[in-house]
Amino acid sequence: MFSLQRLWGKEDRIFELLEESARQAQTSGHALLKFLQNPRATDTIDEFVLSRRAEKRIRADISLALSSSFSTPLEPEDIVALSIVLSKIPKNVQKIAERILSATHLVQGVELHRQVVNLGKA
Repeated sequence: MFSLQRLWGKEDRIFELLEESARQAQTSGHALLKFLQNPRATDTIDEFVLSRRAEKRIRADISLALSSSFSTPLEPEDIVALSIVLSKIPKNVQKIAERILSATHLVQGVELHRQVVNLGKA
């Protein structure tokens, strides 16, 4: 995986948390792909919930790390903005899955595989 630490040449807890947040976003994308293969499987919805809870915990850890750090490699506002954007991915993926589950008859025949694969790659 692409390492933000190597990009800026500095090891920092904030970068570790941002990378963990990106992994959660990727995990939710993979869970959506698995969900689309079998929308009626209830265990896949649990994966979305777990990913979103983990993302909330990571976001709280980022806020804590920012408040306890005197200097950060990036502006704190930029770190918070990136954290917010990354946290929206699992949230939106979960909402997509819930809507597909509630209206399965409306999405039959609609091909979403390519978009979900691109989400996982991003």
